[in-house]
Amino acid sequence: MTPSLAGGGAERVIVELSNHFAKMDDVEVSIVVLTKNAKFYQIDPRVTVYEPDFQYSDYSRPIFTIKTFLYLRSLLRRQNPCSILSFGALYNSFVLVSSIGLKTSLYISDRGKPGKEYGIFSAINSLLYRFSKGIIAQTEIAKRFHVAKHGQINTKVIGNPIRAINCQSIKRKRILNVGRFIKTKNQIELIKLFCDLEDDEWSLVFVGDGPNLDSVKDFADSSVKSNRIEFMGVQHDIDKIYCECEIFAFTSLSEGFPNALGEAMAAGLACIAYDCVAGPSDLILHGVNGLLIEENAYDVYLANLKQLVQNPSLRNQLGSSAKESMKKFAAEAIAMEYLDFMTSKKSETSNKYSHHT
Repeated sequence: MTPSLAGGGAERVIVELSNHFAKMDDVEVSIVVLTKNAKFYQIDPRVTVYEPDFQYSDYSRPIFTIKTFLYLRSLLRRQNPCSILSFGALYNSFVLVSSIGLKTSLYISDRGKPGKEYGIFSAINSLLYRFSKGIIAQTEIAKRFHVAKHGQINTKVIGNPIRAINCQSIKRKRILNVGRFIKTKNQIELIKLFCDLEDDEWSLVFVGDGPNLDSVKDFADSSVKSNRIEFMGVQHDIDKIYCECEIFAFTSLSEGFPNALGEAMAAGLACIAYDCVAGPSDLILHGVNGLLIEENAYDVYLANLKQLVQNPSLRNQLGSSAKESMKKFAAEAIAMEYLDFMTSKKSETSNKYSHHT
C-alpha cells in the first residue's frame, strides 16, 4: 500500500520488494496505490497494480478522503489478502481504519526520521499503530521509538534492499550527492565544504530535484567554484553516475534509511556522511567502510573530506569495504525477511500467499 508510485525512496522499496515477491512460485503480489499518477520505476508484469479511477484535483479534500476510503475498503474486501504492508506515516492509520473488521494481517512501516512530527497524524498514529499486526522499522533507533511511543512490541528491524552495482567505468575526480532538494538534505552546506577544499582538480555533482533546487543552484552560481559544480537533474540510469565518481558526500540532517548512501556504498564509492538521528550509522562503521561525522561538525567534516580527496589509497580501502558490507542488504535477502515476518502462516482459503503492498 503506497500513496503513489512516483520517484522516491519509499516507492522504490515497494517496487523492489514486489518485483522479488513476484518471482516466487507461492506468492501472489499486488500494489495498491492511493493516488493516481505516473509510475517512475519498472514493475514486474506479474505484479498487479490497483489505482483509483479518480483524481485528487477533482474533489475537495474531505470528499477525496471519503472516496479513497470507499475505494480501498471495497478493494480489500474483494481481494481478501493474507497480509498487507502499508508505507508512510501520513497514510498508515488511514489504511488501518480502512481494514477494520477484515480478516487480514496489516503491517506498517514509517519511512522517515524516527519521531518526525506530522501534526494531527502523529497523535492518530500513537493511538492506532498498536492495532497493527506488526511494525517494520528501518533502523534500531526507529525500532526503539516505535516500541516506546506506539506500544507495538512486534517490531522488527529490516533495512532497505540495496542492489549490487558492478562498475566498469573509469572513475573521475568527482564528488557526488544524490537526493531531493529539500532543507534537511543540506546541499548548500556541501557546496560550502566543496569551496573550502582548496583543490581545483575535483568537481561536485548533484543528482535529483525538489522544491529547493533553484535556491541551491543560485547559491552554487554565486560560489567561487561555480564552474566545477554540475546539476544533472533526475537520472534513470543512476548506476552509471555512481560508477564515474570517486566520493559520495552526504550532508543530510534527517533520514529514515538513506537509499542513495547505500547505493553509493554498493558501487564502491568512498562515502562520508553526517551521523544524523537515524540511517547513516546503520550503514557506516567509521574508518572501516566510510566516514561518519558528528552532526553539524563542519570543520571535522571538511578535514575528513580533504583526507578523501588527497588520499587515493584511503578512498580505495573504504570503497572496497563499503561494497562488501552492503551485501547484507541484497534485495533477495531483504525480500525474504519481509515475507517471513509478514506471513507466519498460509491463508486458510488458498495454497498461495496473497500479499498486498
